[in-house]
Amino acid sequence: MMRPYDLAFDATTNEVAFASESSHVVVRVSMAGRVNPFAGTAGTAGVADGLTLAAQFDKPTGVSIDSAGVAFIAGYGSNVIQ
Repeated sequence: MMRPYDLAFDATTNEVAFASESSHVVVRVSMAGRVNPFAGTAGTAGVADGLTLAAQFDKPTGVSIDSAGVAFIAGYGSNVIQ
């Protein structure tokens, strides 16, 4: 993961989500240390709403997860929250 920018803890899965600005993705890391792709396509910038890997981001720099496990991603390159 290149240039991790922000992180958030997901209490529903006990995972930490990281926004990676230059990779255009959000990944989750389990308590066991396993890294799982969560949203976006590595190396592909874009703006597309969608569930997990169908979503696309342009330089995600913020991530927040609510109590239901819903993630909100802020894109620096796109100036949107998805």
